[in-house]
Amino acid sequence: MSVQIINDAAALTEAIKLCLNETVVAIDTEFMRTNTYFAAPGLIQIAAGEHVYLIDPLEVDDLSLLAPLLESESVVKVLHSMSEDIELLFHSTGARIKAAFDTQLAAAFLGLGPSLGYQKLVQEVLGHELDKSETRSDWLRRPLSDSQLAYAAKDVEYLLTLYSELQAQLSAKSFMAAVLEESASLVQQFFQSWDAPENAYLKLRGGCELKKVDQSLLKTLVMWRDDLAQSKNIPKPWVFSDTSLIQIAETHPEVLSDLKRIKDIQHKSIRRYGEELLEIIA
Repeated sequence: MSVQIINDAAALTEAIKLCLNETVVAIDTEFMRTNTYFAAPGLIQIAAGEHVYLIDPLEVDDLSLLAPLLESESVVKVLHSMSEDIELLFHSTGARIKAAFDTQLAAAFLGLGPSLGYQKLVQEVLGHELDKSETRSDWLRRPLSDSQLAYAAKDVEYLLTLYSELQAQLSAKSFMAAVLEESASLVQQFFQSWDAPENAYLKLRGGCELKKVDQSLLKTLVMWRDDLAQSKNIPKPWVFSDTSLIQIAETHPEVLSDLKRIKDIQHKSIRRYGEELLEIIA
């Protein structure tokens, strides 16, 4: 496949125009998310036909140019374990992806195993050994190395090939429609969570086991924590972790010393946000 690095709006517009002529494209992203709430995109890769486009989000001013492709219902978008990708693409472009196909989900339907990693899936289905040496490299540093660019291009190229193999196997078992439907359901669940932050507490492990009054408090605390983390663009655990919020909802602390007795709670969280938290509880 030919590889094109895209670092301006004109080139991206032309690439998206070509992608819209395809029936299926593969999409992958590279990002950093060590000390922020929102993932910082380092590279967006698209494989379409015989071409791979490496889109530099640090150079392209308007990533909403990707929206026509992401929202197209006639072009299937192939991703692997897509939750983080669709979140990043949504926050970067404003687009709500449609016609998605998750290869990890497809692998589960075919009995290859639940939550199968991309490297393992490529090996199982295509018989190729992927080089993952650049997985944790710095995708925000410029210039990107030749090794990083080759890694990113190969990842999305294999994703398109993987789709062809999986589609054939799924169609033979009449599973293709089910995978597309379940993929659409996963996308819908993400946007429902984003549009209804009041339901975010339902995702916390163990939250549904609390008493009703404690669940009500947990709901309020999670909304406050998530809104604070978003506004400051910091990871949610930097405010209070999920497990801490559940323990707080169970114990209803009244003073700072009560908070300090909660297991594994970070003292810096108490110092920065403890008083505000206690006011909410009261």
